[in-house]
Amino acid sequence: MDKKEDPIKQKDLAILPRAQLIKGGFEALSKKNFKDAQYYFGAAIRKAKRVQLWDVEAEFYKFVALYFEGNYNEAVKRCLECLDAVKLTSDEAIKDGHILPTDVIESTLSDALIQTMVIRRDTFWQLINHFWQKSKGEYYLSKKSYSLVEAMMKAWMAFSIETKISYNMLKNEFKPFTAFLQEQLNTADEMQKGSEEKVTAPSQELTSADSKPPQPSMEEIENEFAANLRKYSELTLIRLSNTDIEELLKICRVTRSVSNISEIEKLTDMLGPNSKKVYIEALSQNELLIQKEEKLSEHLAERLRQEVLEFLEKREGI
Repeated sequence: MDKKEDPIKQKDLAILPRAQLIKGGFEALSKKNFKDAQYYFGAAIRKAKRVQLWDVEAEFYKFVALYFEGNYNEAVKRCLECLDAVKLTSDEAIKDGHILPTDVIESTLSDALIQTMVIRRDTFWQLINHFWQKSKGEYYLSKKSYSLVEAMMKAWMAFSIETKISYNMLKNEFKPFTAFLQEQLNTADEMQKGSEEKVTAPSQELTSADSKPPQPSMEEIENEFAANLRKYSELTLIRLSNTDIEELLKICRVTRSVSNISEIEKLTDMLGPNSKKVYIEALSQNELLIQKEEKLSEHLAERLRQEVLEFLEKREGI
């Protein structure tokens, strides 16, 4: 029975067109199959993240699916990811000359976040802290802080004002975000096809062991990693090609340079927890970071190392 119910989960849906994934998610929702809906929307999110994009619409739909399912703790996390996706997408769109409307979306999502926190049974004092200090409560990139009196008033109102949450509550507002995303996905596909066409067969000139070029030293390898990281920082994550992303993940796994680890932290620090997870997973294979005995000499590298260790503890139950 399980095999008949779950075959779709045995393959990566992210290879499908985005429109097909969104449609599949809504079809699952119409049958109140929240798990399958989350799987479809999650695949759309992964599809975007593979080319360092953010699917704001899919993030929102997955939040609402979690909300209706009653999984309020995960719904809060997904709402935060959606808020971050709005900010990051808007920032990148501006660089390309597009201005995306964020005010209504951020206001509506922040209200939905507060309602979900209330239903999650966050206390009055927890809500005060959330409004009062940006670093307290739940954090997202565009979060604002308020005076103590304002925070108390907002916390009080949170228990008396209800936000009606539905899938179509931001339907029109998401349209320019989705159009920008699709444009970027199309560009990424074209770049990928172009790079595949340039791939040639290995040179037949190197037929013997004597003809192999000398292997680069570890210092040369780390210097090349450092140069690539500088290039990625200048481009920003969203503009990296698939090849660049694969190289970045390789650097995460194998670099032994503390300064390179620091650069990786600078590069990925802007990402939310879910967006950053793919890099944390790669870093969790790096021997330099999983050694618990000694702290790393640079603050940023050590901060990233602690994040990797926390990830391993949660995953493996260490």
